[in-house]
Amino acid sequence: MFSLMDVLLGQSMEELLLSMPLQEDICEALKGRSNEMKDALDLIISIERGDWEGFNLCCGKLNIEDSIAHNIYYEAFTWAKELIDI
Repeated sequence: MFSLMDVLLGQSMEELLLSMPLQEDICEALKGRSNEMKDALDLIISIERGDWEGFNLCCGKLNIEDSIAHNIYYEAFTWAKELIDI
């Protein structure tokens, strides 16, 4: 969801990130610059879009089994949903 904040708020990602206390590699990934965090972000986006070909490519790039990636995504999604439901 954070990767869409620029669109939702009508500001550039660079402007938004100036006010956010995030690690540099995360900021770079959100700006679209290649690094390991960008690879992980691409993996998440491919799951959310149902882009299974892209998902498989991302898993290969990150050297992670697809079933493990699905489980980690599901756990993170469940955790975030629980936070929202509080």
